[in-house]
Amino acid sequence: MNECIPRAAHVIPDSGQYYLISADGSGVYEQVTRDFIHYSVPRPLIQAADAEGITGWSSPHLSGDTLAVTVDTAEGRHGIRLFTTQEFMPGISRFRPEGGILTPPDWDCTDGKLFFDQLFFTRRSVSGRDIYRILPGSRRDPQLILPGGESPVLWLAPGERAAMLYFRQGKAAAAAQFSPWVSAWTEIPLPIEIEGVSASLYEEPDGGLIAMITREDGGTQFCHLEWMDGGCALIPREGI
Repeated sequence: MNECIPRAAHVIPDSGQYYLISADGSGVYEQVTRDFIHYSVPRPLIQAADAEGITGWSSPHLSGDTLAVTVDTAEGRHGIRLFTTQEFMPGISRFRPEGGILTPPDWDCTDGKLFFDQLFFTRRSVSGRDIYRILPGSRRDPQLILPGGESPVLWLAPGERAAMLYFRQGKAAAAAQFSPWVSAWTEIPLPIEIEGVSASLYEEPDGGLIAMITREDGGTQFCHLEWMDGGCALIPREGI
């Protein structure tokens, strides 16, 4: 049923239907679905004039009114760039560039996710993949968060602590920042092993958190994401 879901799509539930934001290499698009089987015609979110100089797109992620998108440029740059809209309204909004690429010029960076005022992303190198964070606009160097991880998505867990779902060697993993006063992240064991390479999180009307996990083969699995006893669990579910 899920073969048509774009990889690394960002999901936005709205009144019984879902808006999916994804990129196909030519741009960033929005589609609407009620069943993750039938989709509307893709609607471009970024105008051609605002995409000048960009030769490739992938892994868009929406936070508030800002899209973090991995882009390639004609000059050979590759990294995370932000696009904003005055007020995000599904089915209506279009986004404009906020600035240049945020990640270091000589780094191969993907999967940018804004979480409050920080940008979390994957750095790919000959030695592997690692998760970093930076403060957009700051002159500080990116900070290594989790060695050996990629494709982070974040949420605010009970107790106002930051939590992260990410992937390592094709399997889901989790970590949390148990104290807001320290920068260290603690890895959390997941009791159920889930295969995947990326995810999108969205909230159901009852407040439950759902993870849409994309596997290497392009298939998708939906899981309840539940916080329990200082940790979390991904619990597979049928359908959406």
